[in-house]
Amino acid sequence: NNVYCSRLIYYACFRTRGLAGRQPPTSRTERRSRWLRVTTLSLAAILLPCALVAGCRNDFFWHLLVTGFPTTPMTVPRADEIFRKGIHPGQSREVVEAWLASQGFAPLGPNVDDSKSLVYVVMTESNEGSSDIRWMESYGANRMAEAAGLKAGDVKTVLVARYPDADRQLGRLEVRVFLFFDGKGRLLRHWADFFYYAW
Repeated sequence: NNVYCSRLIYYACFRTRGLAGRQPPTSRTERRSRWLRVTTLSLAAILLPCALVAGCRNDFFWHLLVTGFPTTPMTVPRADEIFRKGIHPGQSREVVEAWLASQGFAPLGPNVDDSKSLVYVVMTESNEGSSDIRWMESYGANRMAEAAGLKAGDVKTVLVARYPDADRQLGRLEVRVFLFFDGKGRLLRHWADFFYYAW
């Protein structure tokens, strides 16, 4: 009874005079709630620094904190899939270029920023004849034609679709898709590859 009366006196003083500030928790639920808050804050204080250290070694944090995000994000497998679904061998160059435009590509020109925009470059065989394949040396198109299983002499026109700022990992990665056309302007096949620029 004495304990019960003491509690009554304490709470009466608390309510009328505010001597103790907030009412101390008396129920098991409220004590558990406070324990959970303290535990959560303690774990956050321990785990957050670890997460930041680990995250700084992740590409996401690297892009965000150091290099920024790529303006034309792309990977070689994804580019290959996009072009494989969008165009097909035998299509004319006009059809292919119209599809490129629908994907946001523009022909490279003086008013186009080819470091941040989707562009494509047109290369055609010179008047020196098919025996001279030096016209395909730009962008390594001759090597890409061989990698695609084509004979350089069968290729008369090459379009190079470029993702100039595809990724940034200690440098800038450019993804290129080569579109090879025969003498009749028909698509032979495409080939995706990448080029790496050091900072």
